[in-house]
Amino acid sequence: MKKIVIIEDEKPNSDELQNMLRRMYPDYDVETVLRTVKSVRNYFSEGIWPDLVFSDIQLTDGVVFEAFSDESISLRIVFLTAYDNYVMQALEYNCVQYLLKPIDEISLRKVMEKAEATDPIRLAEIKKSFDEDTTYKGRLMLPTKTGFKFKRGEELVLIKLSDGEVRVYCSDGEVFAVDMRLESFERILIGSNFIRVNRQTIVNMDYLDRLESAFGRRYTMKMNVHSDISISVSKEKMADLRKRLANK
Repeated sequence: MKKIVIIEDEKPNSDELQNMLRRMYPDYDVETVLRTVKSVRNYFSEGIWPDLVFSDIQLTDGVVFEAFSDESISLRIVFLTAYDNYVMQALEYNCVQYLLKPIDEISLRKVMEKAEATDPIRLAEIKKSFDEDTTYKGRLMLPTKTGFKFKRGEELVLIKLSDGEVRVYCSDGEVFAVDMRLESFERILIGSNFIRVNRQTIVNMDYLDRLESAFGRRYTMKMNVHSDISISVSKEKMADLRKRLANK
């Protein structure tokens, strides 16, 4: 039986893909699901070579390419991505297969046919096409209840969890709910101009208008777009915010 490895840090996504593969390709066995760069590195250091790998690019502890420092590693691999522009261009340049999230059966069937017909590729060569520092500038494909919204990273003013729903606030005044967790945005955006200032909110520092004193030596943020929203800065995040402001 052929072996598949899934590299995906979000359990709902990996469970859905695993169920689809088992239903559609019974001659393949999903051997394991890996969720961190560290676990990927440990797995492949043992010299285990699956027939096919499905891999997210951005994991909780870093970019998946960090796990493939050995330039001799070659795999049949399909990347899983929510991006629309930057990442897809880099993958297409290297003739690499990819699936856009959320995955559907038609797309999976097409990519499986192509993946099975291609030779393993050297992951070190793909790595050169990615610049981690500019990932957030790519156009994001954001799943909503009715379809998708396409936004560039610099268009996002803030992302806020409210009443169990994640809402995206954009520079053009648009606000919409997305079918994504706040943690997913954090992995994609944090490290650029974005900072998580409390458990419910990620903000783009480029749109910060002012900080206002609040009760208990706390502060609230006001943005120059969507200025009607007051954003509390948690005590735990204040030190990080000061560092960001000092470096701007």
